[in-house]
Amino acid sequence: MKEDMDKYGVDPGEVSTGVNLLRSLEGLYAWCFAIDEGNKVRVRIRSKGPVINTLAEKNMQEVGIL
Repeated sequence: MKEDMDKYGVDPGEVSTGVNLLRSLEGLYAWCFAIDEGNKVRVRIRSKGPVINTLAEKNMQEVGIL
């Protein structure tokens, strides 16, 4: 949350780099990271193999983002 980032003195760019740290976890093949940037929430979706682009796009269309 934005309050936590302010409390610990980190910005959204620093938090965004953490999304790739999850890549090192064994047994994790896809993950999602949401970052509160104050006026918007940025979502990062990553995978280690499964193709998730179609799934992500479909869900973004369903919620009205695309």
